Amino acid sequence: LHIRELSIMYTTIFEEVKILASLLNPIFPQARILTAQVGSTLGTHTGPGTLAVAALVE
Repeated sequence: LHIRELSIMYTTIFEEVKILASLLNPIFPQARILTAQVGSTLGTHTGPGTLAVAALVE
């Protein structure tokens, strides 16, 4: 599998996103890493402190 992009989504704590991105970067050096804060609709269901990772695979 070739992972082209990773997306890290979060609700409240961006510092954890930076840590997670720094851990994933050496494992998937070819992947572009994107970050995004989820909106209030999804955040209501997941709660504070949520982190999610999605991958775009070729």
